[in-house]
Amino acid sequence: TFRARYPSSIAIFPSGTPAYKIASLDQVRAPLYPAWLAGLFAVSGGSLAFCIVMGCLLGAAIIFPVYFSGRLAQAGAEVTVVARSDYEVASRSGYEIQSIAGDFHFTPAAVLKHAADYEGEADYVILTAKVLPDADAVELLRPAVRSPKSVIVLIQNGIDIERKVAEAFPENEILSTIAYIGVSRPRPGFVLHQGSGDLKMGNYPSGIGEAARRLAALFEKAGVKCELHEDILFVRWNKLLWNLPFNPVSVLAGNAT
Repeated sequence: TFRARYPSSIAIFPSGTPAYKIASLDQVRAPLYPAWLAGLFAVSGGSLAFCIVMGCLLGAAIIFPVYFSGRLAQAGAEVTVVARSDYEVASRSGYEIQSIAGDFHFTPAAVLKHAADYEGEADYVILTAKVLPDADAVELLRPAVRSPKSVIVLIQNGIDIERKVAEAFPENEILSTIAYIGVSRPRPGFVLHQGSGDLKMGNYPSGIGEAARRLAALFEKAGVKCELHEDILFVRWNKLLWNLPFNPVSVLAGNAT
């Protein structure tokens, strides 16, 4: 059985400084996926607070969050990582990232074991967990969504993933987001970024609000291409069709990533 090492959750919280603070939670195991999609991120020069909940799929390592958060940290963000599987390595020496966009070393401002250890009320709560039957997005988000003003951002694959979240948090704005990226985790504390690295985002169920524009601008400032789409649900179906040929081929090729 192929199991890609996956990220669990990220959180960016108020910093009280020109830079955003971010915290990421890692506790997910997911089958077949480019283990890159869950990076913490924050950009300097702002006053927004972010809480990125990368999900919780038992025992996975932060991959996707690591790359994104590392890039944003390069832009001046103060990044706190909530990690489980890579906690020892990350707390001791940070992360080595080998990337087609340029290699770099990412040292978080702090490494925590539990998201609850970080206090704050976020402007954005970002979930990047793998969508699986035993991964409850609502429960993953609940500890971090402490205000109706928090914008919930779902960076996940899948169709109709937003509905239950919208029902559970009717007062919160939801941004549906899809990532195109190729990454793997050859060993603890090491991330290999081999392809793409783009995001597509829009309000759920449709439209582009100011919160989406603000977040997209932050990603762009960090060097991450982030397209805004009025009809994000159509984009989700498009990503599903994109995944259909790649995932089976990966399995048939001996778990190639």
